[in-house]
Amino acid sequence: NKLLISAISSSATLLTIIFSLIETPIYKGNFQIVVNQTQEQNSTKDFSVASLSEAIRGGGPNDNKTQEYILKSPLVLKPVFNRAIEEYKKRGANNEMLYALWIEKNLNIEFEKGTKVLKITFKDSDKDFILEILNIISQKYQNYSKQIKEKELNKTLSYLNIQQKSFKEISKRSAQELNSFSIKHG
Repeated sequence: NKLLISAISSSATLLTIIFSLIETPIYKGNFQIVVNQTQEQNSTKDFSVASLSEAIRGGGPNDNKTQEYILKSPLVLKPVFNRAIEEYKKRGANNEMLYALWIEKNLNIEFEKGTKVLKITFKDSDKDFILEILNIISQKYQNYSKQIKEKELNKTLSYLNIQQKSFKEISKRSAQELNSFSIKHG
């Protein structure tokens, strides 16, 4: 029995050592983004551009899952995926990877529980490539966020211009009615 147990233990140890020497290490890199979400204003006394743009957009505040899906979408990450495929081809990997599989296998995007902090984690065997991919993801998300804010501000500006024209017409009619009333009643 002692011989059997020592043989099994020795072979398991030897296999573990061989496997650890052959297997390439996989590294993880991550960064965090604080997602600012505009809160819905319940009071009509609190007037701000944020509450106005929220009203124009026609919705409540964005939830965490929406932000997660936006960041995972090809709209934001397709250039990052293309760069990753280029790198994999340079390494000699001839497998054609699908976008969804790449996201599932190498990238983890999720909110920290109970916070507005979005954590992005990327796994690969090359540390420099991890940094490059994380920097590209950060840049793409920042650009996307700027585009969304610009669209919201343009909608708000358009709405305010329409309201300004409308109130000028109302003011002009009121002034005409006041003048005719003043002339009629002395």
